[in-house]
Amino acid sequence: MVLIGRGTTGKTLLVHDYFKPFTGDISASVQYSEINNSTSARSDRAVAFLDHYLKSQRFISPKVIDELYENFLHSKVATNAIKQWSNTLEDIHNVNIFAMNHNASNKGINNLEEITKRVYYLSFESGWLPEDEQTIDYRILVNNVNDHLYKTVVYRLNQRLNNLSGEDESKLIKDYLSLTKEILSDLLAQYGLNHRLVPLLAKRYDYKQDQNKTIWRMLLAENNFKNVYFTAEDDHLKSDFQRFKIQPVPK
Repeated sequence: MVLIGRGTTGKTLLVHDYFKPFTGDISASVQYSEINNSTSARSDRAVAFLDHYLKSQRFISPKVIDELYENFLHSKVATNAIKQWSNTLEDIHNVNIFAMNHNASNKGINNLEEITKRVYYLSFESGWLPEDEQTIDYRILVNNVNDHLYKTVVYRLNQRLNNLSGEDESKLIKDYLSLTKEILSDLLAQYGLNHRLVPLLAKRYDYKQDQNKTIWRMLLAENNFKNVYFTAEDDHLKSDFQRFKIQPVPK
């Protein structure tokens, strides 16, 4: 999985203060330059490090690598390794999670199908709200982050996988996250949070689609929204335009 930000979106803060404690990881963040011994375009050492970790069969928590080199996912060494891992790793195995900026690269994110079907891209488009605008105080939120939910989901998922039914197998073939989503949805329901978060779990995030929406919003904004019209089926799009305080003329 690759967490993609644009330099000021709080990506490193999210990884260090939320994500790592959530998985029970209290270690310092690992920088890409450390595992590659440089920030050069060559990725041989980084790939060798990641290969060793994925095949070590010693850990369950994900390995989080921060400040991934922008062109890593275009490197032939890296793409070949990703395909090799995807085609050969079986059963429960370690996971690599990268955090990277996408505002300094001379290349776009690698959207070739051979990569997108093996790498899960998650994009962060906006920064943290000012403290006086946050719904929940940031400091309270940080102090309450723990790995209880993560451990519970992993435990229940392990039980389901050890006693896999034919129905569950069919679900996994269609969507490998299906069982995880079910378990998480049930847990959220117990705490009254399912009405807010379960609808998000039901959607399969598509980075290409997300980026295309962003590009279209930018193009329309450059045109001052002069040529924007809505039909009855487009009501779900209005909130995007209202954020710009623009009221397009109904058609």
